[in-house]
Parts: sequence; structure tokens; C-alpha cells
Amino acid sequence: MRFPLLVAALVAAAVTAHAAEPARARLTISGGAALRNSIQSDGSLGVRFGGLSATQGRLTLDYFFERSPVGLSVEAGGERFNVVGQNLARTKDVTVTETGLRASAAIAARWVAASGLSAEGQLGYGYGAVPQLDVTPTTVAAAQLRHHGPLLGVRLGFDNGGLVSAALRGRVAPFAVGATYLGTSLALTQIGAGAELAFGRFQLSKLKVAALLDYELSITSASAGNYKTSQTA
Repeated sequence: MRFPLLVAALVAAAVTAHAAEPARARLTISGGAALRNSIQSDGSLGVRFGGLSATQGRLTLDYFFERSPVGLSVEAGGERFNVVGQNLARTKDVTVTETGLRASAAIAARWVAASGLSAEGQLGYGYGAVPQLDVTPTTVAAAQLRHHGPLLGVRLGFDNGGLVSAALRGRVAPFAVGATYLGTSLALTQIGAGAELAFGRFQLSKLKVAALLDYELSITSASAGNYKTSQTA
């Protein structure tokens, strides 16, 4: 039975910089933890791993051109954690170091109201490497499901210049132009949703700096023949 798809990442500390109101540039640097649940199956053998990993980082930069609703958005993130368990024969304890990556670039457009409400849309291209396990009767090794393809994003925000601002965001990669696992091509979809609260307005030169609390859910599903994988992280 699968766990509910609830938790992905909780950012413990972050910094957001604003160049103006409304901000032409927005920089977010974050580090936090992820609660993961991953299931793999080749039709006969099922592999599952999960748990809390506290080594996750992300950087996002959004920039909008002067007197224009159009801008650019780039994002990069990564994580590293250990998977601890036994081999299939239960004769040996194993520790496997896993890494995950994601990066994207997009064209963005936004609408901003005088009340502080805003809406942004993104159309871009992304790359990702999702941690997996390569399991045989005698060995357990780290592997990655690598993929790239188009993505769509949306962000709804509220920032009236006060001490607290908030935003909801979502992104979807409806299909992958290329997705491979151990040399095999797969069909892949990925969806994500998040919420953020920014607190404080600290002036730093021409920037306004705030502390950020962030939560994100990301679900990746891929399949090829009898092989299927689903991961929440």
C-alpha cells in the first residue's frame, strides 16, 4: 500500500531579494529537508525506499524586463542522501549514496494588480535526475532516472509591501523528450506544487531581504514495458 502523497520539501531557512515594488528581480536561495517515498517494479520484483533526507538545496532567479510583463526564470537544485538496508538475500547490509538534480530555464509573463496580487506563467525546458536503485539478487547500487523536456509553470502571489507576503506555485512536465533508466527509454510525467510565506523586510543596499518558509510536493511517474516507478520527493 502506497503512502499518501503529502510531503516533499520543507525549507528551514532561505533568503529572497527584491529589487523594486513590484520586484523586477526575485532571488531565492534555500536549503531544507525532503520526505521521500519511492516505489519501483519490473513486473516481478518490487523495490521501495523512503525516509527523511536533510540535504537539499535550491536556487531560483526570476527577472522581468523594465516596463515589460515579460521576463526570464531559471532554477537549479540538488540533493544527496544515503539509503541503508539489506540485499535481496538478506545476507549483507548495504549503504548506497544517492544524488538528485533538477534545472530549468523558462520565459515568464506576469500580471500585477495595485492591491499586491500577481499572477505569473512560465513556459520552458527542464532537466532532472531522479534517484533510483539498481537491484539484483546480489547487489544494490545507486542509479538515476534522467529526463528532459518541456515544462509549464504558474505562480499566484500576494505582496503589498508589508511584513508578510505569500505565494502558491505549480509546475508540470507533461511528457519527456528523453527519459532513460539504465539505458532504457521511458515515458515520464512530473507534477509539482508549492506554497511559501516570506517574513520581514530588511533593507540591504538597493535590495529588500526577507526570510522564507517554503513547502513543496513533487511527484514523478515513469514506465516502460513491465518497469514502473513512482516517487514523491
